[in-house]
Amino acid sequence: MTKKKAIKIQPQKAAPTPEEYVSFLQKVALQGVGLDSAAAQVDRTSLAAAAASNEAGQLSLDATFRVLANAPNRLVTGGTFKVKQVSKRDLEVPLFLIECTFSAMFQLHEPIDQATAERFANAEAKLVFWPYLRHFIADTSYRMGITPILLPLMAI
Repeated sequence: MTKKKAIKIQPQKAAPTPEEYVSFLQKVALQGVGLDSAAAQVDRTSLAAAAASNEAGQLSLDATFRVLANAPNRLVTGGTFKVKQVSKRDLEVPLFLIECTFSAMFQLHEPIDQATAERFANAEAKLVFWPYLRHFIADTSYRMGITPILLPLMAI
């Protein structure tokens, strides 16, 4: 006869109070940020035609943030970004597209629950990525031979 193991069900931890979250923020330390992947493409013929006929549409920025790892002493978050411009005439085909993914590692002084990690990734950690993204987009667009794209100081 096999012995059955008792399964302990952990009660769900309540979301941290504002004071607890501020205390957590004061104890977290950025260890590093890095570019994980990047891709760029430009349709020069369509871009030139759109510019000549004033058909170039607005720039768009899509961003998603997520928790990549939540360990007792570290938190890794990621941000995926897509900057593109389409023609006013054809909204489906991008005139140019720049995509990149960054990750950031933070040192934790105490473990955090997944809800707190998600909140941090979607609120505070994204602020860490912005200067890296601004530089990457400006530099990449310049190297693509198009007018350098200068993102605002903060727009996410």
